[in-house]
Amino acid sequence: MTLDQRFAHHLAPIIIAGRTIKRYHLCADPTPMPPGIAEAAYRYVPHLVPAFTPGEPHATVTVLHQTSPTQAHLNAYSWRGHGLVHCRTATGDAGGFARTSGPVTGCVWELPVVMHERAAFHRHMLSGPGDIDAYLADALTRATADV
Repeated sequence: MTLDQRFAHHLAPIIIAGRTIKRYHLCADPTPMPPGIAEAAYRYVPHLVPAFTPGEPHATVTVLHQTSPTQAHLNAYSWRGHGLVHCRTATGDAGGFARTSGPVTGCVWELPVVMHERAAFHRHMLSGPGDIDAYLADALTRATADV
């Protein structure tokens, strides 16, 4: 079994549903995600993130993985409590997204992002007084994310 390379693109964080969203796009080639797919995905994010609870980190990491020219999977990893991550997923296209049924966490191409984000969360939020701004600024770069 062979796996084709995927390219990770980090985008600037945005605020959705009271959470700061660290965004990554995964594509089969270096070209950006089609805008219609990305726009539909981010409109759906409020359905994937848990309600914000005071005292919890307000950060969510999304991985939007283009699986064909017109479709993508959207994974939302929200930090809860003291180092817990809450994952919900959806699949869709420029026309809209819907929750994925079944227990899905991510695929082989998405996990390098998850691994980086876990390490960054530990580095900035659990190994000291907790610096959310430093965590949000710590992103996996395109150069190191090619799988």
